[in-house]
Amino acid sequence: MKSLEKSLDECVRRIVQESWRDPAMLAGLANALKDSLVGELKAALGTSTEVIKKLEAALHERDKRIHDLESKLSEKQDDLEQYGRRMCLRVFGIPEERNEDTDRIAIDVEKRINVDLSIQDIDRSHRIGKINAGPVIIKFISYRKLSEVFRSKKLLKGSGITVREDLTKRRHGLLKMAITKFGLQNVWTVDGNIIVKDGDNKRIITRETDL
Repeated sequence: MKSLEKSLDECVRRIVQESWRDPAMLAGLANALKDSLVGELKAALGTSTEVIKKLEAALHERDKRIHDLESKLSEKQDDLEQYGRRMCLRVFGIPEERNEDTDRIAIDVEKRINVDLSIQDIDRSHRIGKINAGPVIIKFISYRKLSEVFRSKKLLKGSGITVREDLTKRRHGLLKMAITKFGLQNVWTVDGNIIVKDGDNKRIITRETDL
């Protein structure tokens, strides 16, 4: 039995040695190894590519969710800021004077539109913006009095004086874009909301995509 095993072992060794000396045999062996390695690499790369695609999709979804959350947070902050301005109006077209009394300016303007406004109706007022060109901002004590003034502002037509709501920077930007697209006569604001008339329809503008 041992003699048979020894003979088989010597036979195998001789075949291997002869195979190494045979170029055709070596080429076949090399091709077989190459095909095997290429197949394994392709399978590994295919798996890796699939994993990478899934990771990219997950990252894209994450970025989208973050963007949506940031947008919602920005809109919420803007809503809160606009709510804080709900008691304010801006009066444009009043030339600035030295040592002026902005409370008195507010009262004089309201007389023009037949609104009975007293000092007791004003929380505070002051000039903002550029020197000699900035509007007067008025903060009212009563929302009812503010609404009365705002509803009567059309009586100032032709006087060079205009009354507008105190909008956030974001909403003011949207207002200007809406006016550019739909025209001044078709755009107005109500309680900080930008309203546009588009044909026979009226709609609220809350973001640029609404335009």
